[in-house]
Amino acid sequence: MKMSKFLIFIVIFLLLGIGAGILYSKGKIAKSKEPQAVMANQIEGLKRQSRTLNIFFPSKESLQMEQRIVEVEGSLVETALMEFFKGPAGAEEPFEPSMVGVLGVYNGIDGIIYVNLSDEVRKNFSNTALYEFLFLRALFETVISASPETKDVKILVEGKEIETIGGHISTIKPLRETIFIDGGIGE
Repeated sequence: MKMSKFLIFIVIFLLLGIGAGILYSKGKIAKSKEPQAVMANQIEGLKRQSRTLNIFFPSKESLQMEQRIVEVEGSLVETALMEFFKGPAGAEEPFEPSMVGVLGVYNGIDGIIYVNLSDEVRKNFSNTALYEFLFLRALFETVISASPETKDVKILVEGKEIETIGGHISTIKPLRETIFIDGGIGE
């Protein structure tokens, strides 16, 4: 007798729970929209923020740094790279390579940021070995400035590893090893 009362109680409890779940999902029981609105406002605030970014550019035989105040939507590194590919402000000559798209920026578990660029980075590059070195160094410094906890930067083109951008400097490995030569250039 005790067992049957217990089973009836369990069945009634389950039916009430299922019924409440159905009513809740159909909107018969009022849902509070206030926390969702607050959260949406917080997310919107995170999406768009004015930030000052340090963007580095190749310039003759060194790097030039510009501080830019930009609206950041999403990834800070991706925004910094989009600013990088716009070129230096007031430049007399167009920035090379031109028309490069940032296809994606991925944080690896190894502390490396993988930067996926459009093929224009390779197709539209025709410059000296020094310029290629400075270009890679400027890209590296721009990414590290936007994400100081990053250990290294790896360039991908159309989602694939490439040997070089301009034919002079290897991009098979992440950039730190390539652009910091045994305490020489760059350090």
